[in-house]
Amino acid sequence: MEYEELCLHGKPVTAINQKLTLKKFLSWLDDESLSLCILVAHNARAFDARKISSNIKNCDLVSEFEEAVTGFVDTYPAFKK
Repeated sequence: MEYEELCLHGKPVTAINQKLTLKKFLSWLDDESLSLCILVAHNARAFDARKISSNIKNCDLVSEFEEAVTGFVDTYPAFKK
């Protein structure tokens, strides 16, 4: 697979790979002074939860995810009414 350079407004930016990014995110979520967290997002059920779950599985980080996150809450239904 060929990778292109990541740019913002036409200028190159530093980027890290997906697995390292997810590990950093999970480390941030897994604060020992807190209990399991719940991720809250608008339209989480149709988009965010699926994307995060898929990427977590692809990067073989399911057990780390389960140690930090108890689930998702979708705010979309509340605003739909």
